[in-house]
Amino acid sequence: MRTDRVSIVDSTLREGQQTYGVVFTPEGKLEIARQLERARVDMIEVGHPFRSPEDLPTAQNIAQQIRETIIVALGYAAEPTAVDLAWEAIRRAERPRIALYLPCSDIRLETHLRQTRQQALEPAVAAVKRARDYCPDVEFAPSDATRADPEYLCQIVEAVIAAGAGTVELPDSLGYALPGEYASLVRRVQRSVPNIGDVPISVHCHDDLGLALANTLEGLQAGARQVSGCFNGLGERAGSAALEELVMVLDTRRDFYGLATGIDTTQIYPTSQLISRVSGVPIQPNKSIVGANAFRHGSRIHRAGAVLARQNYEIMDRSTIGWPEKD
Repeated sequence: MRTDRVSIVDSTLREGQQTYGVVFTPEGKLEIARQLERARVDMIEVGHPFRSPEDLPTAQNIAQQIRETIIVALGYAAEPTAVDLAWEAIRRAERPRIALYLPCSDIRLETHLRQTRQQALEPAVAAVKRARDYCPDVEFAPSDATRADPEYLCQIVEAVIAAGAGTVELPDSLGYALPGEYASLVRRVQRSVPNIGDVPISVHCHDDLGLALANTLEGLQAGARQVSGCFNGLGERAGSAALEELVMVLDTRRDFYGLATGIDTTQIYPTSQLISRVSGVPIQPNKSIVGANAFRHGSRIHRAGAVLARQNYEIMDRSTIGWPEKD
């Protein structure tokens, strides 16, 4: 069976820092970035320097020290200076990417941008062209995509691709979509945008209704081949898709999905533990994959069965995620 490759974007240093109460130190950010590189994530988002100017020196430092992984900085497409600052953050990276975003749902356009749909197209296209003057690798995200009018969403995707965007993200910014809806949206964009060609679609799903992982998997089933999320499911409000869960679903059920990542799964547990320590956000004991109870059995029957053969009551070997032999 052919296995397709899924690229993993870790957003812990950007989206994860938006978790309520989390403040990363520069030293903590660098430590996390080095561990993410060790875990072989494909891309590391290092921040949004326009929104958080104090993060610029740290982002620049990470861009210089992390050489194997693509380094991504975010830019708000409505502000030309945001594009410039994003490039300033990553211009010394071996493999830089500028990721732009702009609201595309009517409620965001009316209350946030105070613009019409047509008016919002202009800064989106201009920002992509500006970013391409700096960097050949540009991504665009029409944020709040799942609450947008699908026809307008396709229109803006077509426009930014024509302007030079090489990746398009379809964010479920508020965790609003149901899995079937999200898959349909990905398919509609692929079907309706005439110039999408081989441009990869990325998914970024929030967990407000507890559906971030389900929506992410449905997006992949529909043809997306890039995922943005955070280890431990950090992020705004209820968080984003937990990367450790996604990676292990694809690894454990490769027979069903036929998809693989480049993640070194033995680094999952160490990465999760480090991010928990640096962020100050504890991992709930019954959290899947990395929770303290994920491989513990309370039932005597389960314990006895697991001793006879682990596969009786465990579908994963803890060693594959780097779990210590004794816990």
